[in-house]
Amino acid sequence: MKKKYKAGTKYEYKAKKELEKKGYLVIRSAGSHSPFDLVALGALEVVFIQIKKCKTLKEAEKAIKNFKKKMKRLDKLYNIEKAIDKDINFSIWIWVERKGWIKYKYLEERYYEEPDY
Repeated sequence: MKKKYKAGTKYEYKAKKELEKKGYLVIRSAGSHSPFDLVALGALEVVFIQIKKCKTLKEAEKAIKNFKKKMKRLDKLYNIEKAIDKDINFSIWIWVERKGWIKYKYLEERYYEEPDY
C-alpha cells in the first residue's frame, strides 16, 4: 500500500508544479482521504482536482467512469452542481504511462489536453 501511495504522491506533486507554473496557489490534500488531491486557487477561479496514475488508456477510462460516479454521489450529498460555473470546476487528471496527462472536466463531459484555466 505504501508503494502505491508513494507513486500517487509523485504525480500529485507533478500536477501541483504544473499548476504553480501557470500562477495558481495549489493546496495538496495530504493523506488523500478527501475526494480531491489538489485544490488550485487562481485569480478568477477554484479548481478541485483528483489525481490518478494508470498504465493504460483503458484503465484511465475506468478511472474517469469512477470519478463521474463519485461526483454524482457528492452532488447528492452537497448539491455541488449549483457551485459549478465558470469560476469553480471539478476535474480528474490521469497520468498514463508513456502518454502523459489525460485531463477531464466534470459536467462539461469533455477531455482537454491543456487546462483552459
